[in-house]
Amino acid sequence: MRKFFGTDGIRGIVNEILTPELAYKLSRAIIGYFKDVKKKKVIIGSDTRNSKDMLKSALIAGFTSGGMDILDVGVVSTPSLSYLVKKYDDVLLGIMISASHNPVEYNGIKIFKSDGFKLEDNVEATIEEYILREDDYFRASPREIGVIYNFTQALEDYKNYLKEIIGEDFRGYKIMLDCAFGSLSEIAPTVFKELGAEVIAYNTNYNGININDNCGAVYPEIGRNLFLKSGAHIGFTYDGDGDRVIAFSEDGEIVDGDVLIGIFAKYLKERGLLRGNKIVGTVMTNLGLEEYLKRLGIGLIRAKVGDRYVLEEILKNNLNLGGETSGHIILFDYMPTGDGLLTSLFLLKILKERGIKLSDLAKEIRIFPQVHEKIHIKDIYITEEDEKEFRGIAEEVINGKNIRYVVRKSGTEPVIRITVEGDVPKEDLTNIALEIKNRIIDFLRRSKRQDLPSKGVS
Repeated sequence: MRKFFGTDGIRGIVNEILTPELAYKLSRAIIGYFKDVKKKKVIIGSDTRNSKDMLKSALIAGFTSGGMDILDVGVVSTPSLSYLVKKYDDVLLGIMISASHNPVEYNGIKIFKSDGFKLEDNVEATIEEYILREDDYFRASPREIGVIYNFTQALEDYKNYLKEIIGEDFRGYKIMLDCAFGSLSEIAPTVFKELGAEVIAYNTNYNGININDNCGAVYPEIGRNLFLKSGAHIGFTYDGDGDRVIAFSEDGEIVDGDVLIGIFAKYLKERGLLRGNKIVGTVMTNLGLEEYLKRLGIGLIRAKVGDRYVLEEILKNNLNLGGETSGHIILFDYMPTGDGLLTSLFLLKILKERGIKLSDLAKEIRIFPQVHEKIHIKDIYITEEDEKEFRGIAEEVINGKNIRYVVRKSGTEPVIRITVEGDVPKEDLTNIALEIKNRIIDFLRRSKRQDLPSKGVS
């Protein structure tokens, strides 16, 4: 079990789990792991959280003490950082300070290698060992200490790359954007405008504490209301670090990641561009999408939740499309990670090429009802045996009905997530999900009784 790294880097409540001391130790541990780092460069970017400066300062102190130079790109999206770290040959690593879709109380640190990919699990585990050791790692002489360079101009490279990929003029389209007071607040409206679209952008005036605050991809119903108010032809809502997107069709329907993947899979297959004739989803991918893909003769590979695991399957099977229901879509021919802005631009490109509305494409994919519940756990260690017990509880509640379930501990938050899905009325799914939730809570209270004075579930 890893102590610091989860499914998407290090993440936690600021000044409780993710402290400046930990950020400093991480950068020093990276120096210890990579060893020959003097005069090598690290690109550092962040989303808009007020804790970014504190964590960035701690990271920079550690890196520069080892003689590494810093390229500070300021507020950027996670995918743009992935692109930039790959573009510049003299960069060793990219560091993204972000907790993605989480509220402002959280922050995180994601690490990208020079090829634009995130660190492998085994590398993260080894770096954890370095964090826990005594810090006897290399320290530069006073004349060789690293320095910081303002590198915000590099965002122009990313913006131009997106426009090159799309190669379309979107004049005549009215676009609604909900930027979640996050990383895409400035660049997303700019790119769409430079491609000719009329843009109505909401939630762009960030102040450090309003990121994801009742807006963005985590709250698609709220985004839908903004879209209906805007009078736009199509809408997009992003999350805090810009690696996911949910769309709105002209008839006001929410179009999630599963539907977007289905649209992209069909488009690429029709053009002979769908590598391996398969796509990658996750255990959360809707059965409705799986059935749609089968009708098209396209296979579905299910990965663990997390875009890093989707990417692993893409690489292992030499594919070029994958993603998650939440709106992380990897168009691997262009980017090695989910990119909400690229996804929305690519969708609009398809609509323009085909002269079709989003609702016409979305209605081809019948999504089964799905209900989600979560159990908040505080400081409770969940074992593999506990998770086995959760699955047993779910199977007992479902009792042979044709319903699919997923019960899992989140890799980014202290919660247990419960999902039930099937071609049945949604109220039946709601009752089943609540019963599973209540039985798991009862099990945790009984099995963790000795911890209840300082720990709890709800």
